[in-house]
Amino acid sequence: MNSPATAPTKRRSSLPGLLFVIAFVALPTAIWFVLYPPLATDLSSFPLAAGYLGKTASIPGAALFTLSLILAARLPVYEKLFGDLPASYRAHQRIGGIAMILLSIHPLGLAFSYAAASPKFAIIFLMPTGALEKTLGIIALLLLQASLALTYWNRVPYRLWKLIHKVLGAAFLLGFIHALTIPGAMSSMPLLRAVLAVYVGLGITAWVYRSLAHRWLVQRTGYVVKAIRNLGARYVELDLEPTDKGIVFRPGQFVFVTVNDGSLPNEEHPFSISGTYGDGGLALTIKALGDFTAKMMRIKPGVKMLIEGPFGGFDYRTGGKRQVWIAGGIGITPFIGMAETLPDDYDVDLYYSVPTERDAVAKDALDTICGQKRCIRAIYWVSADKGRIAAETIAARSGKLADLDFFLCGPAPMILDIRRQLVSVGVRKDKIHQELFNLR
Repeated sequence: MNSPATAPTKRRSSLPGLLFVIAFVALPTAIWFVLYPPLATDLSSFPLAAGYLGKTASIPGAALFTLSLILAARLPVYEKLFGDLPASYRAHQRIGGIAMILLSIHPLGLAFSYAAASPKFAIIFLMPTGALEKTLGIIALLLLQASLALTYWNRVPYRLWKLIHKVLGAAFLLGFIHALTIPGAMSSMPLLRAVLAVYVGLGITAWVYRSLAHRWLVQRTGYVVKAIRNLGARYVELDLEPTDKGIVFRPGQFVFVTVNDGSLPNEEHPFSISGTYGDGGLALTIKALGDFTAKMMRIKPGVKMLIEGPFGGFDYRTGGKRQVWIAGGIGITPFIGMAETLPDDYDVDLYYSVPTERDAVAKDALDTICGQKRCIRAIYWVSADKGRIAAETIAARSGKLADLDFFLCGPAPMILDIRRQLVSVGVRKDKIHQELFNLR
């Protein structure tokens, strides 16, 4: 593999992604307001206003639901739109939550419009009974609410998480069948119905691509485990050798790995690339955090894997020459590759925070790199002895924080806490670069 370029790179902006989201939602919403404007609608009473609100909320809600499925497809273009893949995933999660809220307002608004005449009928209206098209809508909403409630639970098993995303596709399809067949205002809007039909096609295509047919449609590269190094009771480093032409990546990026020989469940999991060797070879450092990663600890040489990627914009070249890197636990992995390629004109303090000394599995590798490079220094922080690392500690060692660029990687609670501290002492948000392990 060629050595990565060391020329400065511009940090990608998320503005194109934001504009894309706005345009995607604005198109059907604008058509709705043009064809069914509130000023031409009788909103003189609460029931009428509630009914109009319920109908209106369904349009941006449906568009956002579509967009949530599209972003789950994990296409490389999303990194250009949102800055990096983790940012597009965070957008996917937030958009899905907003879609659920708007789509929940839809039947509630309609129920309130009926409640003034008959509270009993309003309750019956919210039940999955009666006309088929209405029943499909209620079932779709219940599936959406249950699925999103489970996905926001961080401890949901991976296989259940994957099943949930398949159920979301079914909820999406049922919901749009409801939208396109239910009698009412939309039935007299052929332009809006046509736009929504296109959205149905986009959403279903994205869902099929990622949830049902990814093993045949998604481009992946074959690798085989060449060597294994045990780094402690819960850590292992794998050296992977490409079976053909290896992927080209930058230090700090990550890949999705699927074991391809039946020795482990056929599941894809994200891992940061911790180093390179040979022609296209790469190293992954893995910590046993769950059932799958625990089984990865027992993997043998010769096991075949499929690699999708690389992904991520976690790149020291997007910052200035004076930097602070903060790693929590297994979050050290992208920093190892970055440290190996760091040019001499950079000046970096690397804080490596671990629960106990035995968790500092990268200490030997970092000591070797720091012994060879004067541009980087490793500061080890054992939280069991010293508590959580804080901005004041970093300032005492590294100087005025506002003058530095920060790169953070590790468990989300730790990274979000450090980010909050840095912002509170005057560090600009655009000088804080982070990678969170929450992609599943």
